[in-house]
Amino acid sequence: MFPISATISELMHAKLLEVFNERDSARRSTAIARIYADDIRTDDDGVTTAHAASETSIQLIYHVISQML
Repeated sequence: MFPISATISELMHAKLLEVFNERDSARRSTAIARIYADDIRTDDDGVTTAHAASETSIQLIYHVISQML
């Protein structure tokens, strides 16, 4: 888990580079576990519960993007 002293900038930077920019699912899952609380994450489309659901959402984003290329 990120230290409580982490700034919003540090958290957002990690979220962008270590989660959404990471193509390797094992490394991305490790980053998700380190950055996010283990019980809930909210987004514009509702609530994603647990780390596995976050990983699934990101995989879906990658799939949609790959279909557009």
